[in-house]
Amino acid sequence: MNKIYLNENTIRVPIAGYAVGQQKDVLYTVVGSCVAIMLYDPVKKIGGMIHIMLGYAKNDGTVPSKYADTGIPFLISKMIEAGASAKHLKGAKIVGGGNMFKATSGEMNVALQNVQAVRHELGKRDIKIIQEDCGGRTGRRVLFFLATGKLEIESQNPLLDE
Repeated sequence: MNKIYLNENTIRVPIAGYAVGQQKDVLYTVVGSCVAIMLYDPVKKIGGMIHIMLGYAKNDGTVPSKYADTGIPFLISKMIEAGASAKHLKGAKIVGGGNMFKATSGEMNVALQNVQAVRHELGKRDIKIIQEDCGGRTGRRVLFFLATGKLEIESQNPLLDE
């Protein structure tokens, strides 16, 4: 990706964070084993992005945007507060879940668990995944253009075998 849109209309979404924006905005994040989830109301041109770290909050609801199970409904509610229509939020784009660390046989694959949790939570809400770039062994830079609903994704920093 040669173009970087970091300007006054670019909103950076941090780990365990979220953003909701309007047509003029570009939402931006970088994910590794985390997953970025993007929802878009194409009629109102309102979009949202959440950068989840883990699949399930269990008993930790202090930061709803950190988890898929609490973050997805949280993002939907914030988008509706901003003027999006729930009936237009029927397609999601997901990016991330890269296995960034060399795993041994006893370690859990957090990246895969994150992607599975996101798929499950979107499915519970009848939200189809309309674009996906998940898995592998790289991180990804994601730009979400709210004027069009399009994504620009760049894979980066491949894990090198030792």
